[in-house]
Amino acid sequence: EAGADTAGSAREIAAQKRLGVAAICSKLAAKRYGLEILATGIEDNKFNFTRFFILGKGVNDLKIPKPKTSIVFAVSDKPGSLVAALQEFGTRNINIIKLESRPRRRTVAPGFNYLFYLDFEGHHSDPPAAAALMALLESCAFLKLLGTYDSAPTIREIVDDTDSDVVLDPALMQI
Repeated sequence: EAGADTAGSAREIAAQKRLGVAAICSKLAAKRYGLEILATGIEDNKFNFTRFFILGKGVNDLKIPKPKTSIVFAVSDKPGSLVAALQEFGTRNINIIKLESRPRRRTVAPGFNYLFYLDFEGHHSDPPAAAALMALLESCAFLKLLGTYDSAPTIREIVDDTDSDVVLDPALMQI
């Protein structure tokens, strides 16, 4: 029987006290709903994880405890343009926590240019972040705000120190 999601299935089994039925779920969900863990490590990729997003239009007035903002931008194809864009964050003491580049085929000339996906700590409407984004609007070829959302808790915030099945090596973790 399929459920809507893994944690929801665990909650449903626990609430209905269904015997002889199991759910594939996280240790956190099993612990939260008082379920016995029958087997661990059944995933086919040890470092597999899932993130969920809630998307909507307009301004969200909810207070976000640990805001993180995602943007995508393109800079002109000349030396120093990416550095200049990144310095807009550094000079305002904004911590960049992820930067990825993706090639984009040029439509006018042969070859590629790049889109940069960047995450930073803070809300896009915080004055330093808003100033950095305005500076990017003035200097970049393209800028899009993808959104601001609550940062995921770290693995250390979720898992007991005694849990031997969880890898706490920061070099192997993605948050």
